[in-house]
Amino acid sequence: MKTSRSVVVSALLTLTTAMACSVVVGEDPVQCSTDADCARRGPDFEGSVCGANGTCQPAPAPPPECTKSSECAGRGPDQICSPRLQKCMAATSEDCTVAYGNPSEDGAVIFGLLSEIGHGDTLYFRQSQHLLGAQLAFREFFDRNAVRLPGNRPAALLSCSEYRPRRAAAHLANVGVRAVIGPAEESRQRAVLETLAEAGVPSFTSWMNGNPSGVVAESAGLAWITSFLRPEVVDPLNAVVAEQEARIKATGVTNVRVAVVINTPTTASYNPWREYGDLMDQRLRFNGKTAIENEKDPGCGNCYKRFETSQALPDVVAARAKAIADFGPHIVIPFADIDWGAQLLLAIENEYQGKPPAVARPVYVQAFTQNEDQGYKALSYGDPAVRQRITGVRPVRDNSFELFQNKFRESFRPKSFPDRLGPVPNRGAGGAFETSLLVLFAAYAAMVDDPSIEPKDLIAALQVVADPTAPKITLNDIPVGIQRLNAKERIKLNGLFTFFDFDFASSTAKPTWATWCLSEAGQYVSSARIFSNGTFGPAEPCP
Repeated sequence: MKTSRSVVVSALLTLTTAMACSVVVGEDPVQCSTDADCARRGPDFEGSVCGANGTCQPAPAPPPECTKSSECAGRGPDQICSPRLQKCMAATSEDCTVAYGNPSEDGAVIFGLLSEIGHGDTLYFRQSQHLLGAQLAFREFFDRNAVRLPGNRPAALLSCSEYRPRRAAAHLANVGVRAVIGPAEESRQRAVLETLAEAGVPSFTSWMNGNPSGVVAESAGLAWITSFLRPEVVDPLNAVVAEQEARIKATGVTNVRVAVVINTPTTASYNPWREYGDLMDQRLRFNGKTAIENEKDPGCGNCYKRFETSQALPDVVAARAKAIADFGPHIVIPFADIDWGAQLLLAIENEYQGKPPAVARPVYVQAFTQNEDQGYKALSYGDPAVRQRITGVRPVRDNSFELFQNKFRESFRPKSFPDRLGPVPNRGAGGAFETSLLVLFAAYAAMVDDPSIEPKDLIAALQVVADPTAPKITLNDIPVGIQRLNAKERIKLNGLFTFFDFDFASSTAKPTWATWCLSEAGQYVSSARIFSNGTFGPAEPCP
């Protein structure tokens, strides 16, 4: 078995290991007759023992406390033999519980998950779905398809609250996880990576942030982003804004007014959505200038403004909607999640209900669709005049999310109402699902030749399971993918939101962008237009 004895040390967790010193050779041929003689020779000889040849030598490493988890039975609950520390320890902790499988089973390959699932976490009610998505991936991979990892090894998933990210990540590393899925909240990612780096454990997260390995040098090759980076949305978004700007100006408008709506959680100290707003200030272009230049240009007449949205009482939402309608934007670009579609979008449209028909209604340009915002579907999508004011950009993908959504709702029916379908999965659930599948396929590929596995083996196997030239594998093709890997063949795993087209230099998945419309049936329909060389090509009306 390939093992490592590195120990992760966090701010809240300190583990002490025996360390042997280097041999120090003195001028005299006989240095000692007892271990005490070595101790008396000074600090250079600390920890040495007297060898058979009369020289002070490093003390032999203590034998491992265990080599398999069954040897830890009777020492307490959830005891495992850590392959990293070669000692018995509890798999669970105050932060971490078992989400799938039995980590105490001999040979179990353990994976970690970090989510906002502790009651101290700010988004508990949403990010609990991040955990459910990962659980579903493990069930689909192992239970539904009767799969075991090579060498007939079982798998287990430890799910941890990321409320204390360093402590949770340290525990996962010391338990010997081969990879960590998450964290779910990107402000915690750096702390997680700094903690995991000593053990060489990779982190896979689906959020659209920058790769922290750029500022955490020791995490180079360990931080994997299974989605696009934040700045990558700007160029395709500008292309759609330019199309809408040309159409609006053809009606006689001189300067286009643009409103950007930013989601601002009331309890979060860090808001990634606000960073999208800052990015738009600098790089969004219309009227021949950047957004911030439009805002400061007195000749434009206040052509750009940012607004905020968050969960709020109806009167607060109505006041926000009125402020946006009074600004009179020609284009509204939301960088927000459920708070936008569930509340503010509908309130804005209600504001325009009371305005004369001559007042131009805004065009909504959705910067990206995660789990498509259901708010648009609540509008009168049967009215072509409304539908043609809704558009956006998103990465090209197939219909895998719809298939996942059905599986998710079937799998998580309410316990008190088992005849009802479960909740509609959010973006966190989908991201955790596809990221978990990627990690599991990579682990399987790494173990085909050698059932023992270290984190670096899993990382190397990413090129085997995300090969752009290999046959496509979706969540419906798990047995086919396993067969190909067993035959030493490569696959191209497709996720729900991404094709996992990795740029292995930056450890990020690059998107291929398309535009989309809302159909008469209330479905989001991608166009055949692919973003290339700064444009999507000729504009097309929604069907």
